[in-house]
Amino acid sequence: MHDLPGGGSLPFRNLKRGVMLGLPSGQDVARAMKIKNPLTPAEIARGTDGAMARKHGLHEHTPLWYYILKEAEQRGGGEKLGPVGATMVAEVFVGLVHGDRQSYLWLKGKS
Repeated sequence: MHDLPGGGSLPFRNLKRGVMLGLPSGQDVARAMKIKNPLTPAEIARGTDGAMARKHGLHEHTPLWYYILKEAEQRGGGEKLGPVGATMVAEVFVGLVHGDRQSYLWLKGKS
């Protein structure tokens, strides 16, 4: 993952792409979702990866993909998603089911 064809690593490419696209930070998304207990900068800065995040100022303006991973680590014990990640996954599934006219949602009651 750190020596991809064409150079660079996957994490670096994700960070660069997020900056180029102007994606919101994990904190911005948590705030927009009105998450009651978002990660603190101290929680994001925990561990060896967190120390690197702090070094680059990412503990206060965290890329969304990293925020979701850190949230799962800090709030879900690495076993499950935290509130931002879980809400995003659930909303994607709801959108897929709602958008599929062949789904149970649209076909129920029809025989």
